[in-house]
Amino acid sequence: MTPIHLMFLFGALPAVAYADVQGYSWYSGKKRLLEGAILSRLHIWIYICLAGIISTGTLMALSRPSRYLSSPFFFMKMFFVTTLLVNSVVIGSHMKKAFAQSYNSLPEGEKRLILASGVISGIAWAGAILGGLVIG
Repeated sequence: MTPIHLMFLFGALPAVAYADVQGYSWYSGKKRLLEGAILSRLHIWIYICLAGIISTGTLMALSRPSRYLSSPFFFMKMFFVTTLLVNSVVIGSHMKKAFAQSYNSLPEGEKRLILASGVISGIAWAGAILGGLVIG
């Protein structure tokens, strides 16, 4: 199951990296608007990969519950994966603004939320990956 789990992870990472670079370009003003069609498809692809990661991770945990449930790193990883899911909903609900408005035209509260969401995404991906590496 581990190879399939890693396949979903490595399927998601380039899409996440591309979306993050695009988001940073919008945030920094290098791009006034983002390409909606591409980023919307990437967002769906990332959801599919997250579903695969969660499904295969669940099967791995069920196959050896004592190994996973006794590890604090497993629960740390689950916290980060849950954060990724919740944050992806936040990103999805605000993503369309980047297709129609420049970052600088947004209200300050909206800017802070979008910036925080990007930072949270990076931390959660790194935490989930590191947790997985420690669990083995």
